[in-house]
Amino acid sequence: SFNACCHHDGRSGDRCWDPMQGLTYERCCALGPDEENEVYIPIWHSEHVLVELSVALASEWWPQDVKKRRVLRLSQDISAVTTEWAAYRKENIPLLLWRQAYAMMRWLEELAAPPHSVFKR
Repeated sequence: SFNACCHHDGRSGDRCWDPMQGLTYERCCALGPDEENEVYIPIWHSEHVLVELSVALASEWWPQDVKKRRVLRLSQDISAVTTEWAAYRKENIPLLLWRQAYAMMRWLEELAAPPHSVFKR
């Protein structure tokens, strides 16, 4: 599960990952457009948050011969966030990815994807 395996940047041990079965940190822990992992935001115990781009956007911006699945690795500064409640202190808010920012990213992603792309390359 996300709680057991994805916190602390996936350093939960070999019990979570089996590349032969397709179970990798990048595959299981990315926040995807069709996943429900966003309920765990803010992910206050990880220095990185993985965000999978939609297939439509990924195919628009990368060549066709490149694998379609694109995952962004966003860095967070968790040095001052020692407990979950510390994440909510006003001075720590800019350090983490929050649900509102994630939702805005998905909205902008939708605007950028074909066929109704409002952004020019």
